[in-house]
Amino acid sequence: PKGIANNYQFQAVLGKLYWFGGSTAKSDEIWNKTIEDNQKNPYAYEFLSDLQLSMQLFEKSISTLKKSRTNMNLPNMFGNKIIKIYI
Repeated sequence: PKGIANNYQFQAVLGKLYWFGGSTAKSDEIWNKTIEDNQKNPYAYEFLSDLQLSMQLFEKSISTLKKSRTNMNLPNMFGNKIIKIYI
């Protein structure tokens, strides 16, 4: 379908496939592009963070959520979620 490559869910899962395939640099590149393409979409951050969390990439998950705070200019965004990851 047209536009699927710009779908944040598709991009996040594609990054996951690269990660498990051993191409972690490519995975990081895709995930960074996911955030870049969806800077003002809180659902994109949450989806990507949840995916990273499911992979036990705790620091990446936290970093993704913290990027949302900067990009959306909302310093408390996802605060409870970040705390739960730390605990």
